[in-house]
Amino acid sequence: ELDGEGLTIGFIRPPAGLFDSLGAAQAGALALAAEDIAAGGGVLGGPLTVVEGQPEPARGAELVFDDLVDDGVNLIVGPSSSDEARLIIPKIAAADALVCGASTTAPGLPELPEAEGRFVRTSFDDNVVALHAFDRIRERTASIVSRPPKVTLVVRGDAYGDGISSSLAGLLNLVGTEVAVDRYVPEDVLAEGLGERVAALGGDIVVIISLEEGPRISRLMQEAGVDPTTMIGLDGLATTRFGAKAGIENPIALDGLTVIGATGPIDFLTRLIDQDESREEVLYGAQAYDCAIAMALAVEAAGSTDADAVGGALREVTADGTICTSYATCADLLRSGADIDYDGPSGAVELTEEGEPGDGRFITGKLVGGTYDIVADLRIALEEIRDRVAPRLAGFIGDVQVALTQLGYYDGPINGVESDEFRAAVAAF
Repeated sequence: ELDGEGLTIGFIRPPAGLFDSLGAAQAGALALAAEDIAAGGGVLGGPLTVVEGQPEPARGAELVFDDLVDDGVNLIVGPSSSDEARLIIPKIAAADALVCGASTTAPGLPELPEAEGRFVRTSFDDNVVALHAFDRIRERTASIVSRPPKVTLVVRGDAYGDGISSSLAGLLNLVGTEVAVDRYVPEDVLAEGLGERVAALGGDIVVIISLEEGPRISRLMQEAGVDPTTMIGLDGLATTRFGAKAGIENPIALDGLTVIGATGPIDFLTRLIDQDESREEVLYGAQAYDCAIAMALAVEAAGSTDADAVGGALREVTADGTICTSYATCADLLRSGADIDYDGPSGAVELTEEGEPGDGRFITGKLVGGTYDIVADLRIALEEIRDRVAPRLAGFIGDVQVALTQLGYYDGPINGVESDEFRAAVAAF
């Protein structure tokens, strides 16, 4: 019986509307974490309790954060977006809190000076996703030697889509690939004309950078004549309910479409879906689960919920010890005095001093008969990827800063560094 102190963590749920499914996936994953912690003997002798708060138009994520802290909750999973994280990060240290982002993907967030080491994340940043996609595209277009390969990016028009597409386009341009971008408005549920526009571009590869609307976007393109075997979908298409979400009557209509996702292994996704038969989204569920499990293990290791102690222990329990893959096993090892290295469904985690995941995994699937066949489960050393991507993107961003300055859209420093001012200039252009 769990009758000890236990642990309460907060969850800043995504706002209602377009991100409902994303919120349901993360909430479901946190419920699985609580279930596994209870089965593993609890944390500090008691259960894991998750307290939710949801932003509203008149009550943003930063106010939800304040409310959770005022209620005595200092360990928090969330928020859903990078823009919300930027509002919360300056508050974390003063609130004596620790925040773990499961779906905040903008580059550099944990390294912001205001974070003071109290913001960590289990999600990959956009540059990591872009470079992994770049490598897969290069493999797929290697046989095209008589002309430059043509790649079309179909991009969700928000910070998530723009972040990945700008990085990916920059990398592709550096190797001479012809890149065309079709940027759609996510609120436009009909997306009229999108399929025809993409078909007219004639890309050798069509990359779909989307969230839950991704399967439907792929169907619109297929109906307009785009060959599914040329399509590569990123995380937003990694769902076990692809056919239902795409709205296709013929289950094999999109066979051959490839999906690259940092979604966790199929057994975890199946468990998440089985928990709620109505769930259609699994995106960032594995990352939310790993935030909660890693926090609980850090609390168990520190013997305290103090944010500073938990922050230091988080880095210790996810790296350089005996590898363990379940809360029960990891907790038993901790209680026996062992150093542990928790590996979860999102990957090996291995949180760095900066608060970034140092290791991760990408699942590659292909639609066959209307369902996914997993063709690769790759463990990725993220430090190597970051070392590769940084100098390339710095050169590309610097070139764009020069061009936007000449066109009158940008008056900031020409330094090859992304900033809010630079992103605003790109969006305005």
